Amino acid sequence: STLAPVAGDAVESAVHKLEEPLSDHVRMLHAVRAALQKRHDRRLTYTTALGTVTARQSGLNKMRGGASSQPSNAGAQMRAYDAELSLRRAQEAAEAARRDYEDVSKRVLREVDRFKAEQASNLRATLAEFCRAMAEYHARMG
Repeated sequence: STLAPVAGDAVESAVHKLEEPLSDHVRMLHAVRAALQKRHDRRLTYTTALGTVTARQSGLNKMRGGASSQPSNAGAQMRAYDAELSLRRAQEAAEAARRDYEDVSKRVLREVDRFKAEQASNLRATLAEFCRAMAEYHARMG
């Protein structure tokens, strides 16, 4: 029968019209997932840096508390100075991590919003084209 090859070609054409845009959509989803993971990693870095600041501040506070009950000596003063420097470096690292996290977050969230708008429109157009192709096929067959 001559209908079988025609039907096969029409279905194959309709599937092809659906397959490529859906593959693009899946690729974009993977890119968004990678961007969100990058944002998550930056947040973890920032959280870790804050934990370091807290630990260094606590250590410095203990050192200062213990120093008030003991006579001051050069070694204790040097350790306190080193602890203050260490705290300051940790605070600077935490601030840099915060800025980095905020920058990445703004960029990722902006891209996610753009992706949602574009992909919703593209997906609707793809499905509409597929439905049109299938309706055309059924009209020819019916």
